[in-house]
Amino acid sequence: METERTGGPRYQQIAAVLRRRIAAGDYPPGAQLPTEGQLTEEFAVSRITVRGALDRLTTEGLLRRERGRGTFVAARPIENDLAQLADFAE
Repeated sequence: METERTGGPRYQQIAAVLRRRIAAGDYPPGAQLPTEGQLTEEFAVSRITVRGALDRLTTEGLLRRERGRGTFVAARPIENDLAQLADFAE
């Protein structure tokens, strides 16, 4: 299990691990995450702890949850650098 050794609530540690995996591309946009049960086994924690981590990442906009289907990595927002536009037509 690759959780932080710095202490803090376990759900925050699990959220940090999942956040790193998403950033590294282990779970690309649109990918389905393992089930709550699988994450519970992987991290050796209760389901409510896993839900806390998933809720945190959903609030941050990294995940979307679909009832009856699972948890998916949210599409990255489109980022436009409006400062580089030269005129209104662009």
